[in-house]
Amino acid sequence: MRIGANPARRLIPAYTPHRLGVASLVYVPELSGYFADMLPVIELHLHSLRQNTCEVFDLLVLDNGSCLEVKDRLLDYQKEGLIDWLITSRHNLGKTGALNWMFSAMPNELLAYSDCDVLFRPGWLEQSLAILEAFPQSGMITAQPDFLPLVDGSMKAHEQMDPAEYEFGDYFPPQATIDEYVLGLGNHPRTRERLAGKPVRLATRRSNGVQAVIGATHMQFLARKAVLAMTLPLPATLGMSPEEDQVLDKRVDDHGFLHLSTLAPYVYHMGNQVDETAIAAKIAIGQVTPPTSGSPALEGWPVGWRFLAGLAQKSFLRGFFRKLYNRLFQIYSQ
Repeated sequence: MRIGANPARRLIPAYTPHRLGVASLVYVPELSGYFADMLPVIELHLHSLRQNTCEVFDLLVLDNGSCLEVKDRLLDYQKEGLIDWLITSRHNLGKTGALNWMFSAMPNELLAYSDCDVLFRPGWLEQSLAILEAFPQSGMITAQPDFLPLVDGSMKAHEQMDPAEYEFGDYFPPQATIDEYVLGLGNHPRTRERLAGKPVRLATRRSNGVQAVIGATHMQFLARKAVLAMTLPLPATLGMSPEEDQVLDKRVDDHGFLHLSTLAPYVYHMGNQVDETAIAAKIAIGQVTPPTSGSPALEGWPVGWRFLAGLAQKSFLRGFFRKLYNRLFQIYSQ
């Protein structure tokens, strides 16, 4: 039985997504051992993303079977305005399984993916978009130079780039950039030895001089949703599988799209610790507040109604407006 009319009918406009959507994947099964310090990492990840992204965007966070404390904290972040869409799963869907969900669900034209332990620096989006526009066949663009492509030697799409439009060469990144990259992978001596004295491959668009490193990583990247849609569904049988991760790379490459990355590190892979590099970024960010761009759903409303809508979002008045709404609903439904 229904009493009265649903007040949402014809009165409340639907939300209009932004051009850019960011997807972040969280998996913290316990706050001990390897995961003991993950809450500060996730907090810095979210704040740096909000503070250092030059374009208004929608943020979707998928919790991939984390413990209750993490789920509760993510819900708090959503209430604060850091997260737009929050999906919590009782099960671990696997990384590629979660990518299937996120890339299928998000309605945005451009999608950026990030692990929840990535710190974003100013310029990450500007530099990624510059590459996206200069290289029409861009597939995945990482805002950090890729030294160790996940599919070593098997990517072929860049071989089809026209030498009349692009110039190719070797690029030797600064030692500090290499050190930071190695640190983000666990600071293993073998990784450092593998990279010592070796350049990365560089492509330059002749018409405008925009440069990009050939290669991209899975921890963070920007892509057109239309490109990612061509790769779905991805196989998902394990929580984390390098082999299943490489299916995404292979399908992007098979469709003729490029793996590219920026010359400078505009993101930093924190891992499971807020180290000195992350602390310095945290100090630079300072006090972060939720975005204040306003809800697109209120565009076109009279000034008076928008003022009341703003009052209704104040925490100390929200309870009063909720009670008023419920009482008015009872009156008009009789």
